[in-house]
Amino acid sequence: MNSEGTHSGNEEGLFAVGIKKALIVLASGASGPELRAAEMLCWRIDRRSSVEAKIVVEETPDASAEPGGGTLIFLVGKLDSHELLSSMADRLGLKLPTLPDTERIHPEGFAIRTGEADGSRYVLLAGCDDRGTIYGVGALLRSMIYRDGSFDVPRLDLVDQPAFPLRGTGALSVGPNPVAVELADLRNQTEEERDREIEEMILSGANTFRSMEEMAREYGLMTSRGFSANSFPGEIPKEWSATPSNSLHIKVYNYFGGRFACPSIPEARKAILKGIEERFREGPGWEYVTIKSGDVAGCTCERCMPWGGTFIRLVHEIADILHKYHPDSKLLATSQNLTVEGDQAILDYLNEHNTGWLYAFQYAPGGNQMTTYNRPPLNPVWFEYRGFGRWANYLKHLHHQLPSKTTLALVTDVSHWIRSQYGVDKPDVALAVVYNRRAFNARPRAYDEIAGHVLHYAVGDIAYSEGMHDDFNKWFWFRKLWNPQRTAEDITRDYCRYWFGPDAEGEMAEAIYTMEDNLENRVLGNPGIPRAVELLESARREIPPNLMRLDHRWRMIYQKALLDRYIQLRLERGEELKERATTHLAAAAKGEDVEENFRKALAILSEPERTEEMASIKDRIREIGDESHDIIGYREPAYYNVDDFDITEVRWWRREVNGALNQGGKPAMRNAAAMITRYEDPGEGGYYERTGWPYDRVHLIENENILGYFPFTGPARAHQYAMAYSWRKQDSRMILVYDDIDPECQYVVRLCTGFHCDPLEEVVTCDLFQSLEANGVVIEEMVPIPLGGHLLSEYEIPREVTGDGRLEIVLRSQTEEFPFAGLSGIWLMRKDKMPWKS
Repeated sequence: MNSEGTHSGNEEGLFAVGIKKALIVLASGASGPELRAAEMLCWRIDRRSSVEAKIVVEETPDASAEPGGGTLIFLVGKLDSHELLSSMADRLGLKLPTLPDTERIHPEGFAIRTGEADGSRYVLLAGCDDRGTIYGVGALLRSMIYRDGSFDVPRLDLVDQPAFPLRGTGALSVGPNPVAVELADLRNQTEEERDREIEEMILSGANTFRSMEEMAREYGLMTSRGFSANSFPGEIPKEWSATPSNSLHIKVYNYFGGRFACPSIPEARKAILKGIEERFREGPGWEYVTIKSGDVAGCTCERCMPWGGTFIRLVHEIADILHKYHPDSKLLATSQNLTVEGDQAILDYLNEHNTGWLYAFQYAPGGNQMTTYNRPPLNPVWFEYRGFGRWANYLKHLHHQLPSKTTLALVTDVSHWIRSQYGVDKPDVALAVVYNRRAFNARPRAYDEIAGHVLHYAVGDIAYSEGMHDDFNKWFWFRKLWNPQRTAEDITRDYCRYWFGPDAEGEMAEAIYTMEDNLENRVLGNPGIPRAVELLESARREIPPNLMRLDHRWRMIYQKALLDRYIQLRLERGEELKERATTHLAAAAKGEDVEENFRKALAILSEPERTEEMASIKDRIREIGDESHDIIGYREPAYYNVDDFDITEVRWWRREVNGALNQGGKPAMRNAAAMITRYEDPGEGGYYERTGWPYDRVHLIENENILGYFPFTGPARAHQYAMAYSWRKQDSRMILVYDDIDPECQYVVRLCTGFHCDPLEEVVTCDLFQSLEANGVVIEEMVPIPLGGHLLSEYEIPREVTGDGRLEIVLRSQTEEFPFAGLSGIWLMRKDKMPWKS
């Protein structure tokens, strides 16, 4: 067998059954990584099956077992230094993977073979090198079946090696991210818990880590470190400050706090390079060093633009400094948040200079000219003939344009399920609001498709992760980097078999696929949400107690599935309350017993939003969360704020009903009733769109390129959680075009402006305004954009402006200190058909 496959749990496929004692034999001069490999094997055998496993050294009295006894002997190490392993390899026919037409063994490869000799049973595990030995241990552990008090080993004849030389991520991503820690009041993980989870990433195929350099070297791994191109330690003179280049999701105070300098200012450039040199001189040396062009880095002043050209020249200078202190370090440069011209400036520079100093051009989030995530507008060139589509066509161009001495590497975001490099295109608003970007998400089908498009062109990946919520995705991606030919189904079942046992494997895999589908579909009416809960509960009964008592992964997945169901029930309850209240508000809108119908509607909307079933589910989440918190220091953070958001809009309805009652006046109350029940209705011949949500945009043709997403607590309409916007440009503007309006009618435009964003509210001290233009005519010069709230405002469009049946609406920033234009909802209505007025 040339790669890992599925091993059945039946007696026929097993080499050793019911093993209760294991002996792990190392060479007398075993290296540090070989010892680590043996320790990882020993600890996991004991941890997962409570079997006594012992590490011994060959040619010592402890290294032999009674022939015919129940001990299984593991010979672990490299053939050239482990005499017993080498001898048994010859006898049992174990061969290391070699390169074609040569005796050179494959780097990081390994071979595993089971067999009997002299009355004893052996598992031979030979690594081509130190890392190969570790990866062989990972493959062996995944093949075994763990029982309470014993384990089984299948018949193995496995030879394997990785497909890509670069397989990295952040070592500390095995723990909860800081947002989760604060929200769920998580305890600190112990060093052992952290290190054991880091080991799991190593065993799944990782060979490069950002951070934890000392640990990485103990295991024979490589290290990497990333630096922003123009970051500056400490405060800098205000006149040196860079002009922000990133979209609004980046915490803007990074720029206003003076962390970034403009490299086109000679004094600032010298200071940037001096700071870089200090870090390289004092640093331990890394195998890979990445210099980032964006997220967060860059400057968009006139001297620096296109930033790509300024950036790559700066990187060249940084390369000279790096190789002065660490000549063997490989330098990588990202292409994040650049314009099309900036991308081309990089390629032109690289093709005009000797690029032996740049190992790889790193394709990172915000670096794809075929997607709108975190970069300027799309490049239409790549859409004339799309090739293999948005994930591959531009990447193929980069691959062909790079000079021969510079290769292509990836930075794949496996962490964020929305507002990200490979995020879900059309998330349900409720899920997006409650979970935000960082929630448990397993997306085997999505990442399988992505891998099929992007891995062809790269030497590997330093994947981006922000915490343990993406545990499955990290595993999946490392297994794809090891062997891209493996199917999503195979890798998913591999994960489930290892962590939950062969009896639960099928239902756990189906649950993971179902939950992936749930991320991509509407919550209301989705049968997949209760189905996932059923599958997980059924699988739980099949997980053996020896795995279950130490498990946190099933508990994490189950908490997420239960919370999905809680959200679904909350939405169903909200629809029920609003439907009942609508009966009375619709009557009030017609003038029937206005005040009495409002009071009846308010009474309905004041009923408890949480049902007994919902309360029971939340109690169960808390119970399981406490268990996972005890085991690994993690529980589902969204449990703690799921009720804070008005995802049902019931609280908004209640506020508006109560406000109308307090204000009084029959005409006003009738209008309020129509507004509440027909909020999104633009009337006959009108248009409405939730501009903040990408899948609701119809007429919006120019705005910023990343979802402006700002969930907040308190009463809300769904569209208010996100907005379309444009910011920090010389001409910050948004454009909407309507091509089919009635030239004989007069129209009114209604805008919903304003948003909640704590980082902006901390640094923006001025009031924000934008102008409203219709076909070039200024309708209103100062439309307010409230920070920390929302405002509805209406403006009449002169009939003569729309006489040709076409209307172009432009919102243009009028705030010099912080150029910004934006809105979360827009109505274009015939004046004579408006259902309600602001």
